[in-house]
Amino acid sequence: MAALDGTPLNNAAAIGVEMEKLRDSVYAQFMQDDTFLSRIPAKADIEVSERLCRIPILVQPGSTFGQFVPDGTSDSMGTGGGSIYDVGVCTPVYFVQSCQVTKEAEWGTNSKEKAVEDVFKEEFKINLKQFRTNIEGLLASSDGSGTLGTVTATPGSAATSLAVSNANDFQAGCTYQVFSALGGTNRGTILVLTVDSINNILYLSEVSSAYFPSGTVSGDLLIVSGANGSATQSDSPDRYTTATVSASLNGVPAINISTTSGDWFGIPRSTYPGVLNTPYVNGASGALTPQQIMLAESLMQRANGAEAEELDEIVIQANVDQVTAWESLGLVTTTGVATAFTSKNGANDGGEQRADFLPKNRIKTLAGHELLVNIKAQQQRIDLMCLKYWFRVESKPASLYDVDGVTVFPLYGSDGGVAPTSAFYFVTGMQMANNKPRAGAYINSLALPTGY
Repeated sequence: MAALDGTPLNNAAAIGVEMEKLRDSVYAQFMQDDTFLSRIPAKADIEVSERLCRIPILVQPGSTFGQFVPDGTSDSMGTGGGSIYDVGVCTPVYFVQSCQVTKEAEWGTNSKEKAVEDVFKEEFKINLKQFRTNIEGLLASSDGSGTLGTVTATPGSAATSLAVSNANDFQAGCTYQVFSALGGTNRGTILVLTVDSINNILYLSEVSSAYFPSGTVSGDLLIVSGANGSATQSDSPDRYTTATVSASLNGVPAINISTTSGDWFGIPRSTYPGVLNTPYVNGASGALTPQQIMLAESLMQRANGAEAEELDEIVIQANVDQVTAWESLGLVTTTGVATAFTSKNGANDGGEQRADFLPKNRIKTLAGHELLVNIKAQQQRIDLMCLKYWFRVESKPASLYDVDGVTVFPLYGSDGGVAPTSAFYFVTGMQMANNKPRAGAYINSLALPTGY
C-alpha cells in the first residue's frame, strides 16, 4: 500500500510569515494646477467688506474739437465739455472646500511606524491645493455664472457617465448642478466618481437611484454647487446702493468678452456702445494661424493706440489644444509635408539615423508673448491679457474656517452623540475684476487639432 502524501507547504500556507514591501512614496493621481490664480495676487489695498467694491474708469473725453476763425466775435469757439467718468462694481462670492477624516484613519497613520503618510496632516496640504485648483477652474473657464463646462453628448438611459467639454475643471467626489441654460431649468445634480481628463468623461456615482438627472441632454450646463444658475444677481449691501453683479466668480471668459448686451461690472454696455468691449477675432472653426494673432494685435492697437504699452505687456492663455495647434505650424517643411526623414540641417548621416524634427520642450511663448498653458481654460480659444489691469478683491483670504481659534470640528451621529470623525474647511471670499476691458483680446471658435 502506497504511503499517503502530506500537504505541501505552499504559498497559502507560507503567507503568514511573508514580509510585505511597501513603496514609501504616495503620488496624487489627479492634477492640482492653479496657473492663472497664482498670477493674480490679492492686493492689500483692495481688501473689501460686504459693501460693493467700486471700479472707477475714464470712459471718454467730453471736450469738443473743430475749426474756427479767430477774427471777431461772429465765430464762437463753443463752450466745450468735460470728460466722462463712470464706476463699475463687484463684490466677493464665497467658496468652501470641506473635508472629513475618521478617527480610525487618523489613529492608524499617525506615526512613521504605522504608515508612510500621516493622512490627517496630509489632508490639510492636499485639500488646500485642491481648493486653489477648484477656484482655478472657475477663473479659467467660467463666464461669471459658475459654469464649468457643458455636456457634449446626450447620455443613454443606462449610462453611468457624462461626456463633457473639459473634464479638468471637475473634481472627483464633488457635486455639480445640471442646468438646461443660464436662467433655465435646474435638472438636478450629479456626483462625480472619477474624472477621465484624457477623454473628457465624468464617471458618476448613483444618487437617488440615478446617475444623472432626468432630461439631461447635450448642451446642458454644468455649474458649481451653490450658484443660482444665472449670469448675474442683484446685490444691495445697504439701503443706498443696489447693483447687478456676477452670480459667481468672474473667469477669463466673463472679463475678456465682446458683446452688445448685459453689463460691464454693473454698467449697461448700451450706455457706452462699443466702449466696454474686448477686441475679438472669430476663429470661424478654422485652425489657429499667425494671421489671427496679428489681427488681434491690430485690433488692440486700434482700441489703445499704435504705441500703447498694452501690446508689449500681454500674456497669452491657452489650453493644450491650441498650444498643439500653434506648435504644429512649425512642423511643415518647405514642400508642405511634415516628415521625420529629412536630414537635420541638410547633414549627410549616411542614412543611419533619422533626424528628430521635434525638440523635447514645449513652447514657452506664443507669437513672442509669454504663454500660460492652462489645462482648465476653455478649449478652442486663446486669450491675450495685460495682467496689470487685472486684480482680485478679497473679504476673506483663503484660510481654514475657525471659531475662536478652533479649526477642526467633531461631527455628530444621528442620535446626537459625537461621531468619531473630524471635519475642517478651507474658505475664501473673493472676486476677480479688470479696469480696462480694451487692454486685451481673444480668439474663439477655433478648430481642435486631430485627436482632441
